Amino acid sequence: MEFECLGRKDVIVINGGTNDIDNNGTKINGVSVMMTQFMQKYSNTNIIVVNIPHRHDLVKDYRTNLKIQVFNTKLSKTAKSFRHVAVVVMDSNRKYFTKRGLHLNNAGKVSSKTDCYPN
Repeated sequence: MEFECLGRKDVIVINGGTNDIDNNGTKINGVSVMMTQFMQKYSNTNIIVVNIPHRHDLVKDYRTNLKIQVFNTKLSKTAKSFRHVAVVVMDSNRKYFTKRGLHLNNAGKVSSKTDCYPN
C-alpha cells in the first residue's frame, strides 16, 4: 500500500496487537526497524501509532509482557525523532479489559484515559 498521495492534512493510524508478539518468528528489533523505515518513507503525512497494550491474562513479568514493554519503549524513542509521528499510549488499567484480560472491554474502547503524546 502506498501513501505518497497523502499530505499534511491526512493521517495514517497504525494499531497492532499482541497476538504474535511472543511468536518465535517475531523479532522485536525487526518490527522496530520496519516501523522506523515506514516513518521515514511517509514523512509527507501524519502518522499516529498506538502502543501495544499490556496483557492482563498473563503475569506482569511473563516474557510476552516484557517484550511488549521493550517494544513500546523502542517505539516511543523512535517516534520522538520524527515531527510527523505521534504515539497514543493506551491506558492499561485492568478495568478496561475483559474478564479474561486479553481484549479491551467496551469501556476500554472508548476510554477517555487514552492519551496522545505528540512530538
